[in-house]
Amino acid sequence: MKQSSSTILIVSYYFPPNPVVGSRRWAKYGKVLQENGVDVHVIAAKTNAEKSPWDEDMKGLNVDYVP
Repeated sequence: MKQSSSTILIVSYYFPPNPVVGSRRWAKYGKVLQENGVDVHVIAAKTNAEKSPWDEDMKGLNVDYVP
């Protein structure tokens, strides 16, 4: 992983493990940013889903879920 030169905060209602496609978009966006040296933090709504087909996309992202 590259040295982080900047930080971004993503605030989204939808984020994995929420199974809607909108959650995948933010996870992919965060993954690409992280691969390019950006420190990514995410705040997302808590969901009842336990697993997502997009869990791999959110590896390494700092995610906080709020009720």
